[in-house]
Amino acid sequence: ESAAAGAGRAAGNAAATQQLGGADGTSAAVVAAKTYLAGQPGVDGTVSISNGVVLVATSANEATILLSVIGISSVSGQGSARVNIVPTGDAR
Repeated sequence: ESAAAGAGRAAGNAAATQQLGGADGTSAAVVAAKTYLAGQPGVDGTVSISNGVVLVATSANEATILLSVIGISSVSGQGSARVNIVPTGDAR
C-alpha cells in the first residue's frame, strides 16, 4: 500500500510540474509512477491512466522464516492508489 501511495504522489507531482509549464502532464505522471515503483525492492506494480486518473496497483510476496514452521512459507499483499490529474493555473 505504501509503495502504491508513493507512486501516486510521484505521479501527481510530475503532472502538476508539467501542467505549470504549460504541457500535458499525463505521460509524465505515468513515467514518474513507474520510476518510483522500479525503486521499490520486492514490489511488482502496474501503472495505467484512464480519463485523467492514474491507477497504481502493487503486489509483493515475501518468504517467511518463523511461520514456515507451521506451514506458512510466504505472505503476500496488494496495494492500490488512484490519483486524479487536475488542471492547474489558467487551464482550470
